[in-house]
Amino acid sequence: MTFEIEELEGQVAVARVSGRLDTLTAPDFSAQALAAIDAGHTRLVFDLSQVEYVSSAGLKAFLAAAKHADAQGGAVALCALQEPVERVFRVAGFDAFLDLCTSSDEAARQVEPQD
Repeated sequence: MTFEIEELEGQVAVARVSGRLDTLTAPDFSAQALAAIDAGHTRLVFDLSQVEYVSSAGLKAFLAAAKHADAQGGAVALCALQEPVERVFRVAGFDAFLDLCTSSDEAARQVEPQD
């Protein structure tokens, strides 16, 4: 699993994640996501175009990141999910509280501050 932050214009950053988010990698992903939020990236888009698998441990890590960002007045959104990964989020009901977007631009609009 890899995790790289790219700052966009404005207040939004994109975290590009690749690999698998499972029991072995989810703790590292969670630590990096929470650290990014603590570093000021409270409006964060997770680009999952290179993520091939997400387990329940990975889902839990996304939930923790979303709650952490929300507690700091921010928001997270996910984009470019591969079909099997998107299905996991939808079956688990995570699409009820996480924005699942097709592109990073769409996701960035979802997390931008509302005037």
